[in-house]
Amino acid sequence: MKEITASKVAVMIRPLPFRDEPPLSPTDYVIRGGAFEKEPTIRSFDRCLKVHGVAAVSAAASAGAQPNEIIAMSRILRRIEHHSWSTVEKLQNAGFDLVATGDAPHYTLLLPSDDLDDSWDHLVRQFNSL
Repeated sequence: MKEITASKVAVMIRPLPFRDEPPLSPTDYVIRGGAFEKEPTIRSFDRCLKVHGVAAVSAAASAGAQPNEIIAMSRILRRIEHHSWSTVEKLQNAGFDLVATGDAPHYTLLLPSDDLDDSWDHLVRQFNSL
């Protein structure tokens, strides 16, 4: 009988946990937590690519909510000091897609490239500091 080692076993990718809710409007705000620094963003990107097989980073949004309301809704964002914001329209016009995933107000921001280095400058230009 042939021995199977862990290195030969394929890693099963977990599908994103989608939420069923109406789409956001173009003017709705999208929030990213933390200072927009490349290293933490790369860690988030790499984790999403490894776990879910998707080139993406986390964001938060809620239909009709102001940035401070979105931050208050998120147990993660409430603990973070700095935040950045954009709008659904600006992100979509730049080639990024948003999908409602996990617990509200979490969204997954899908990147147009599987390589964050290709998308980094373009991504950063879509957000403003709060």
